[in-house]
Amino acid sequence: MLWLQMSRDEDVGGEEWDFKRCVWTPTRRRDGRRWAYWDTIFRIESGDVVVHLRGTGVDAHFVGFSVASSNGFVTEARPPQPGPWGYASRFYKAMLKDFTAFATPLQLASVMQSRQAALRAYYARNRARPPEERRLLFYVIQSGKLQCLNGAYLTEVDDELARLILDASLLRGGHQAPSSVIDEVDTQAQLETLRRRVRQKAFSDAVRENFEFRCAFPECDVAERAFLVGGHIARWTVDEARRHGVENGLALCLMHQRAFDLGLFTLDDDYRVFSLPERLSQSAWAEQHIAPFLGQPLRTGARLPARGALARQRERVGLPLPAGPDPASG
Repeated sequence: MLWLQMSRDEDVGGEEWDFKRCVWTPTRRRDGRRWAYWDTIFRIESGDVVVHLRGTGVDAHFVGFSVASSNGFVTEARPPQPGPWGYASRFYKAMLKDFTAFATPLQLASVMQSRQAALRAYYARNRARPPEERRLLFYVIQSGKLQCLNGAYLTEVDDELARLILDASLLRGGHQAPSSVIDEVDTQAQLETLRRRVRQKAFSDAVRENFEFRCAFPECDVAERAFLVGGHIARWTVDEARRHGVENGLALCLMHQRAFDLGLFTLDDDYRVFSLPERLSQSAWAEQHIAPFLGQPLRTGARLPARGALARQRERVGLPLPAGPDPASG
């Protein structure tokens, strides 16, 4: 999931409540009412990406992005500099890591001007959806003008909206301050890193959902999202055609995923666990948790793993399937 954090007050929070370290809001407004743009923090999951929009007016820029290191949670701990939110006794919070600053920040005014027609069309399509399917957007159209929505602290960004607002070609448009070619190239690379993170997270979520959020290894009882990995079967760098297809993924717990990556086991074309005894004997854990299940079928999801992807994985880890009987000798 990709989120946009819009913060006008750049000095609020302090210390570990800094925007590079977490997103946070009160759980209630001063009058006790809930605010949907604050409740979204509770939907953040570890691994989600958060893009930071900072400042006001012509100084508002997309300055970089971070990765969530925790799910959203509620806490009674208080920020050292709560600003106007000092009245609150409970806060929504999600921890962040790996802040990456754009070499050349993207100016919001430039984005709004350059993408005005497309953003208006996106807004209209969103408004036409049933209320329960509408996304919370960071901008509105008021009195015919495209502008940020005051108080839209945290909003979800889908692939279409991300392509509109996070485009390196906007660096040379509108009112964007001059920047060196090197900075523009750096920012383009950073935006590509951002998109890659988002695609990988979306892939992982889709794979885990396909396996109903449980480990696919026989008799493994891990069924908690935090301990499941939606990983690639064939490395995405070598199988472009299947790169982001759910059929190129397995949902495995952390231990079985690591064992699969290391080549301690694979699957045959009937989705049964396969390995070599001499390989499993190198690990006491593998002898206990993999060897007893050789020949047993994987728990498959609605979409079956691609046999071609499994063949690539077997080739990569050096676990070829035994040859079938020779027809001439039968």
